[in-house]
Amino acid sequence: MTIVGHRLMACATVASAVGLAGCANQDAVYQDVLQSRTDDGAQWLAANRRGTAAEPTIAGQLALDDAVKLALLYNKELQAVEQERALAHGRMLEAQARAMPSVAAHAGYVRLDQAPTIAFGDQNFEMAVVNNYSASLEVKQPLYEGGAISAALRAARLNTVMGDEKIREAVEHLVFATASSFYDALLAQRLFDVNRDAVKSAEAHLDDVTKRHKQGTASDYDVLRAEVEVSNFKAEMIRQRNRISRAQAVLIKDMGASQEVGKDLSLADALQYQSVAMTWTDAVQTALENRPELYEAELAVRLQQQALRSAQSAYLPSLNAFVTGTEANPAPHTPIETEWGAGWTAGIEASLPIFDMGREGKVTTAEAQLRQRKEQLAETRERVLMEVRQALLTVQDTEEFVDSQKLNLSRAAESLRLVEAGYREGAQSQVDVTDAETAVTQTRGLYYQAIYDHCMARLSLQRAIGRLGVKGQEKTQ
Repeated sequence: MTIVGHRLMACATVASAVGLAGCANQDAVYQDVLQSRTDDGAQWLAANRRGTAAEPTIAGQLALDDAVKLALLYNKELQAVEQERALAHGRMLEAQARAMPSVAAHAGYVRLDQAPTIAFGDQNFEMAVVNNYSASLEVKQPLYEGGAISAALRAARLNTVMGDEKIREAVEHLVFATASSFYDALLAQRLFDVNRDAVKSAEAHLDDVTKRHKQGTASDYDVLRAEVEVSNFKAEMIRQRNRISRAQAVLIKDMGASQEVGKDLSLADALQYQSVAMTWTDAVQTALENRPELYEAELAVRLQQQALRSAQSAYLPSLNAFVTGTEANPAPHTPIETEWGAGWTAGIEASLPIFDMGREGKVTTAEAQLRQRKEQLAETRERVLMEVRQALLTVQDTEEFVDSQKLNLSRAAESLRLVEAGYREGAQSQVDVTDAETAVTQTRGLYYQAIYDHCMARLSLQRAIGRLGVKGQEKTQ
């Protein structure tokens, strides 16, 4: 084998070893993460058995207001967003540090291979010593940096407000999500009740048809039709019961509570219709004054203005004052004597950049980003106005839907009453009764669906005008 071949084999061997080492390292990472997840699961189970879990356990009656309060206290996503305040505080400290004096300590040791000398006639005089020790303390105070310091301080204050608005936006999303889950569970509960009542009615009707069949006044088809009706209503009742469980699981997650829920958990509030009286002008004005997204977009514009000022400061001079104290051996003022001594220097330094290709690019980028932030503010305003209009239209539509279904509900109930009376007198068939019962069940379901849609429309309107968060918070129902 040639020398080149040997080298290729060696390279391949090294590459294989590196690859195997990489795989081994990846496997070790996976095993470590798996062990951490296993330990976390064991700790969670142990805490739940002892009743010391961090998440609250929900049981008994639960009202919407209480669900929202629990979500604001325990929701993990909101707790993560609340760290924006700490981030803003850190940025403020960084900005303030740029305007504060800096203090730095230095220490050093230098050994020369030989001391430099100077000859005068036949004599040589050493100009330094071989071993040199020094320790110094330097204080530096920025005086002017072309406006970059003031821009950083203003940006830090803007970031503090931005953090608060991000938290308020997260609160609005959380309140909306919690209330939506609550309404979903309420609707599922009402539809479950509707189908449970329908099952009872269908079973009573089946019992009557069975008696008639024994008496010879009802056919086998009538019995089968009644049995099918009971089965259909039971199937829908089971489906709605499963829907209740799913909706409650989402609600519990939004509240940050433990999924170990007691079987006696029930929702205390009811789906209720409440009319909304709000004009387009009032809704728009409220939204423009309250939506956190608009605050964030405008703050982003102002932050970018400060970023542009900071970039433009690269064209201006900077000015710094400094004081340095030094303790050295040999002493600062007697460099050829091996003894310790102290000295200090003070002054002002100024610098003016003459040629820097990068600063023009930074300014151009900052200007483009400022125009971009302004366009994003305009787009956010248009989106908010669209959401307000859609929410108002949806409220109007759902109000009409509720009115129509309320009327249909009374009509269906009267139709069932007439059909049952006719059935007892032999004027109506069993099929007529089944159809009437199905119509009542469907109409009751549509009525609750209409109220649910109106509740969601009210909730969406409150979110659209920015009234679900901390600023101007109102009840969601």
